[in-house]
Amino acid sequence: MTKKIKFNLKAIIWFLIAIIITYGMIYLLTPGDFFKSPMYMLLPLVGFFVMFYITEYIMKYIHLKNKYIFLGIFIVLGIIAYYLAIFFFYWNIITLNNIPAKELFKFVFGNTSLILTTAFLEFIVAGAFGIIASK
Repeated sequence: MTKKIKFNLKAIIWFLIAIIITYGMIYLLTPGDFFKSPMYMLLPLVGFFVMFYITEYIMKYIHLKNKYIFLGIFIVLGIIAYYLAIFFFYWNIITLNNIPAKELFKFVFGNTSLILTTAFLEFIVAGAFGIIASK
């Protein structure tokens, strides 16, 4: 007896779209880091597959019926989490070097290219595609 392997064609197509878009974003936004760090190559994969597999369970846990509402929540909370992490990371540097706190706010919230040059943006984008591809 042989077992047939079932392919989820919808998920495969969304995965290919996510990888093309996120790797394209990495190449265009940070061309010098494209092959330097494995984080830029692996975080989109992790973001897609983690969100693809756990979306159904999270939506059952928080009693959501519409995955697009969950998608919006994921994107908003992902961006907020990024800025909180960056803020507290640089807060330690500011505190240790006796730099005024207003410089921290100016750097973190006034620097629009900060999120564009990290792999976390691609993680959020790939995770969004993983949510779309889930059941």
